[in-house]
Amino acid sequence: MKHIEDGIQAALIQYCNRKGGDYAKIFAIPNGGKRRLLEAVRLKKSGVRAGVSDLFLPVPKNGFHGFFIELKTKKGESGAKSNGKISDDQKDFLLQTQKKGYLSKVAHGFSEARTYIDEYLNGTISRADNNDFYPVFDRLQEYLENGATIEKIDSLWCLMDSHSECIVMGDTLKKMCVNLVLSG
Repeated sequence: MKHIEDGIQAALIQYCNRKGGDYAKIFAIPNGGKRRLLEAVRLKKSGVRAGVSDLFLPVPKNGFHGFFIELKTKKGESGAKSNGKISDDQKDFLLQTQKKGYLSKVAHGFSEARTYIDEYLNGTISRADNNDFYPVFDRLQEYLENGATIEKIDSLWCLMDSHSECIVMGDTLKKMCVNLVLSG
């Protein structure tokens, strides 16, 4: 299936390059694939990490620092027999990048990836759309009971964990507060 993902990724990069501007800033992160043991050891020593997403768009937008895309096959597209599945390492990477303020999505096929990129660069994806791997809306009470605080940083309210790391901010935090009030 990896060769099908490679073809989809190449078509997506070509689409972005044709669009130009911020689209053309997207780049591939060649981390995946099976390798022989010695090659794998060498690459690991040089910084290759399991689970890192396939593509990155380093354009801050709508409160995100940038956009990570894990590209997977979509059943029936480009000859794929099934939807590609993400590994635990990939889920963990997506979760960690979401926590750090990046939009992080799994896109099944060219069309879904193109739509996500278009929506991101057009400003129609918000923080509320970034909870695929980090569902926080119903967890505000739990965070506060575990020592989290709500603080204003610059002009933005953030839910800070006990290590002073921003967990969520802005509209997502507002929705969490509303959910807590309505459920109480």
